[in-house]
Amino acid sequence: MHRLAGCQEHGLRFMMAKALLNVRKNNPRVVLNRFLVKSEIAREMTLHEQITKLRAFYRKQKPTVKAKEDYVDITMGALLDENLERVFQYLKLLYPGEVIASIYEEMLDGRSSSDTRAHAVELLANTVEPDLLMMIQSTLTDGGLVRWKDREIRAILQAFMQSQDQWFTLIALYLATDLNLKERWPEISESQGPFSTNA
Repeated sequence: MHRLAGCQEHGLRFMMAKALLNVRKNNPRVVLNRFLVKSEIAREMTLHEQITKLRAFYRKQKPTVKAKEDYVDITMGALLDENLERVFQYLKLLYPGEVIASIYEEMLDGRSSSDTRAHAVELLANTVEPDLLMMIQSTLTDGGLVRWKDREIRAILQAFMQSQDQWFTLIALYLATDLNLKERWPEISESQGPFSTNA
């Protein structure tokens, strides 16, 4: 759990969560630190909010681009999907895995059916503790209006540029270049991480 808390590469974090699930499956007597698991869920929710705001900002800057044909938009959508999957992996560490897996499947199906999604939300509300339910509330909605401030987008870009996860760094660099954000916010040029380029 402490290794997981210190890891910044999200693909590796997913693998660590799977490993912890295998440990629990093979030895149900293993007790994990609930506070640390909840901390990881909170961390994922912060990441979910950041990606969601950055994606909404990008869409507003390029309103004529079709999301289904835009590779950057598709990539951010994939990162949100992976983020949601990790959240439910962590929930499996705290609650019966079969129930959480069923809720996760219904959440995915609910993208095309509001009734299915509503049932998943109800089942989740009856399964997890109220503090966790409030924490993951934003993953239960089907999108809607996303609000942000310029300083938030600037901070997210700076954080992503310094990320140890190459996907986040590449997305931040692409947006900064494609949207000419370095002219708008010169300070983000100083935040470029190890995968940046001056080209």
